[in-house]
Amino acid sequence: MEELSPENCTCYKLRLASRHVTQIFDKELASVKLRSTQFSILATIAEMDSERVSDIAKNLNMDRTTLTRNISPLERDGYLRSFIGETDAREKRLQLTPDGQTKLAEAKENGKVSSNN
Repeated sequence: MEELSPENCTCYKLRLASRHVTQIFDKELASVKLRSTQFSILATIAEMDSERVSDIAKNLNMDRTTLTRNISPLERDGYLRSFIGETDAREKRLQLTPDGQTKLAEAKENGKVSSNN
């Protein structure tokens, strides 16, 4: 049986490749002061248009608490607004603000990224 080591571990290699790709996108997005995770969140919310946090997290294949932690700086910077759902007060929804729409467009124009990447 082959010994499990980083050199022959598919999971290790995939995570390493993922980190490299993230670094490339982060470098491209630095000029607009966004990280790749933030870009993904903004692009997903723009596409879904004021969806529930749990639906956005599912779409991003992200834990809800991780998404909540990642949206805080975007809300603070005025790119997102959160609001309570109309039918359920426990439901938190997110929507891009006009500044968020501008930031997303700026990232698409200035970086080599698109919401289709």
